[in-house]
Amino acid sequence: DMKLKEYFSEKKILTRKDFETVCHLTRTTAFRQLKRLKEEGKLQNINTRVQPIYVPCPGYYGVSVTGEE
Repeated sequence: DMKLKEYFSEKKILTRKDFETVCHLTRTTAFRQLKRLKEEGKLQNINTRVQPIYVPCPGYYGVSVTGEE
């Protein structure tokens, strides 16, 4: 969570490949963790299912509930 908070303080979107790099994960593990984070309501996919792009949900990773940082 801390790595994602730091990542989102500099960037607005996250791809699976970015997640792999930031957290030093394999592709399979990154996919599994992203799925978990979506289910927990921490990340939201704003693109297609085939080419997901993730943004933090309000209240997580430095994004306030009102949408302001």
